[in-house]
Amino acid sequence: MEQKYAYIFGKKAKTDEYYRFWLSLSTEKIGKNGKGTGEYLKATMPVRMSKSATEAWEEFAGKTKNKDIKLGISHIKDGWLKVVEGPEDPYIVMFVNELTEQEQD
Repeated sequence: MEQKYAYIFGKKAKTDEYYRFWLSLSTEKIGKNGKGTGEYLKATMPVRMSKSATEAWEEFAGKTKNKDIKLGISHIKDGWLKVVEGPEDPYIVMFVNELTEQEQD
């Protein structure tokens, strides 16, 4: 099975003491022949993290081209989907309880 990892981005507002996190995933499109097309679909999902997961992420996350945003390529060891109240309707977030840095091949 192929190794999976998550690109978790975080942005700390200048007036806030906490990060706003989101996860970015991409999946290769599959053609009618059942093989990859070389094109990818990308989507994002809001993320909330425990205090210990946030502290671990801060240790290995690096800056991106946007100086206000950090990226931590992560292996989620313990997490689940959760429905939270939104300003208009409920929405789904990924809650991460434990993660580690993903070692690159």
